Amino acid sequence: TLGGFGIRLGTVLGRPGRRPGGDAYYYHNAANLLAEGYGFINPWRFALHPHQYIQTADWPPLFVLVLAMTSAVGLKSFFAHRVWCCIIGAAAITVCGVTGREIAGRRAGLIAALLIALYPNIWMSDELALSESLSPLLVSLILLCAYRFWREPGTRRMLLLGAMTGVAILERDELALLIPL
Repeated sequence: TLGGFGIRLGTVLGRPGRRPGGDAYYYHNAANLLAEGYGFINPWRFALHPHQYIQTADWPPLFVLVLAMTSAVGLKSFFAHRVWCCIIGAAAITVCGVTGREIAGRRAGLIAALLIALYPNIWMSDELALSESLSPLLVSLILLCAYRFWREPGTRRMLLLGAMTGVAILERDELALLIPL
């Protein structure tokens, strides 16, 4: 986990002046606007017309909420949001390792954690502050809940699995495919 966090943080520190573009622009600015009390408004339209508060539901809201947590305590810069994504990525490494261990033993858990820590297509999202930063964490939590429910069924475990799946859908709409799976 610490090694994977170091990789992620190193990529952020290697380009401290990176400016948000595309999806990262949306998430970064929407989080700051949400923390300032504007609600879920379109940051591109707000940049062009600051007096027009156009509500939007074009993008799933969870990642904006997660970034807004840092904005709410004064850490509003794109750099701060990128570091926060590195922390989320480090949490994903740990949870993926625990999930792998739960499913297939200690060695599988270490391999899963190592792959999540080192695979560039995963840590790249953390460096760019993209919504995909949350996906490994949420999917591994869902797998952990599903495996525990399968191993020992119960109402509480079923509700937890359903809740985690619902939360994941609020992060990336394609994660709704986890429902039939």
